[in-house]
Amino acid sequence: MLNPETITVIDPACGSGHILVEAYDVLKAIYLERGYQLRSIPRLILEKNLYGLDIDDRAAQLAGFALLMKARADDRRLFDELPKLNVYSIQSSKNLNLPLLWRQLDLNGQGKIGTTSSLFDEPQTDLVQVVDDSNYQLIKNTLALFEQAQTLGSLIQVPAEHAEPLKDLLAQLQALTAEGNNFQKIAATTLIPFIRQAVILGMQFDAVVANPPYMGGKGMNPALKEFAKREFPDSKSDLFAMFIERGFQWCKPSGFNAMVTMQSWMFLSSYQSMREKLLSNHTISNFLQIGYNSFPEINSKIAQACAFSIINRYIPTFTGSYINLNLAPQSADKNQVLLKRTQDLVHSVCQDDFKKISGSLVAYWVSSNLINTFNNLPSIEEFWLFRQGMATSDNERFLRYWHEVNFNHSELGCPDYHELSKSSYKWFPYNKGGSFRKWYGNNELFVNWANDGKEMKEFTATLNQGMNVRLKSREYYCRKNITYSALSSSEFGCRISPEGFLFDTKGSCLFSDEENIFSTSALLNSKVAASYLDVLCPTLDFNMVGI
Repeated sequence: MLNPETITVIDPACGSGHILVEAYDVLKAIYLERGYQLRSIPRLILEKNLYGLDIDDRAAQLAGFALLMKARADDRRLFDELPKLNVYSIQSSKNLNLPLLWRQLDLNGQGKIGTTSSLFDEPQTDLVQVVDDSNYQLIKNTLALFEQAQTLGSLIQVPAEHAEPLKDLLAQLQALTAEGNNFQKIAATTLIPFIRQAVILGMQFDAVVANPPYMGGKGMNPALKEFAKREFPDSKSDLFAMFIERGFQWCKPSGFNAMVTMQSWMFLSSYQSMREKLLSNHTISNFLQIGYNSFPEINSKIAQACAFSIINRYIPTFTGSYINLNLAPQSADKNQVLLKRTQDLVHSVCQDDFKKISGSLVAYWVSSNLINTFNNLPSIEEFWLFRQGMATSDNERFLRYWHEVNFNHSELGCPDYHELSKSSYKWFPYNKGGSFRKWYGNNELFVNWANDGKEMKEFTATLNQGMNVRLKSREYYCRKNITYSALSSSEFGCRISPEGFLFDTKGSCLFSDEENIFSTSALLNSKVAASYLDVLCPTLDFNMVGI
């Protein structure tokens, strides 16, 4: 029988402790089921089961306070001797003087040590005697990990081989705080928070539960962005994705990684490598797509979330349970929809099916027949070229509506880029996507491409270190094509664009044999194509990446 005192749970981004408080209730029920007396349970949970980390001092204090109040309700004598909580804010080691602290600790009985101006400089001449000391090297390497602790937080990874030595070192430091001389007590007290947080970061847990922070690459400072590229290349696009990957490192082989995150990792191409690794090495046990209205107080179409519980090992042919709340009315209480869910919201799926879909998308609602067509039928990319167009970088300067330009200075029907480059006209028709419309239309804009785009090329070159990298696919300008809006508020709709149009990144285009242009347009506007696009582009963003 499982001993509840051995169960360990961590929230690596605990904030003010909401998840830890919920975990307390779950653990309490387990203890009661095992026959423990209620009064003995709170201290056991706080000292043996629950762990929490955050980069904010005040948040960690609030989390600890919330747990103490929760436990105090079950044991009125809890405050007679306060329990030792395992909830901490991660501290930065940037301003520590390691040589001085090492001299004060005097762990090896050799107190002869000088100081150095920087924490991580190599020891000076009088440090030669301790350079090879294992404890010194362990402390030095550990403190180096936390130099950017306020930026990297729980994403910091402690080498597995340091886990046990760090526990031994922590025990030594704790002993010195009680038994050492004054210098040793001061040094040990200073170092304990750093060694203790390293011990927790190096542990493995039965369950990792979190609602991690969300931050895309544009919001990251240079240190975090470089760290993400180096340590989390498959999930570097957002903080929450890095926490998902980091969560598996915390899990025991039989542990669970359970989080509430944005749902974008299920579909976007930037997370394809992460999905492929997850589907090959782990097993999705339970999955909840909250979707629209995940957070009613903010834009529900942008902030769409999911919740999941993933086993930290791969179980072949395992059938997971997937619940779809995305179709619930936007004004609905998603919690009530979940609790009163009908069978049509629940899907039992083997995650191996996701590997058959292009990009390994987590499309749990798709029928097996449709999934099999990804392997059995050719892709449209085998027959058509998908291309993005230009980004003017200043639409107010280069774009006009058709009624704003002088038609004596405009050219319609230019057949190709060769003729375009020789044209003496200034204004040319321009595709920029626009609202949902099928078959034809949204022909509202003209673009200034005078003298083969001389003004725009010079302008974009100043923004991109002398290169016109924002003027993509110029060799396809003016060719007849199928165009569509890259971002839609409803559904996908494509249109036939005649000769003479230049095009935008948001008015992406398909190019191929003109004989197939009408039949392909009909296919893309059909319900059949809509079924595939629900899988490949479920976020209503049909933008092409890197084309």
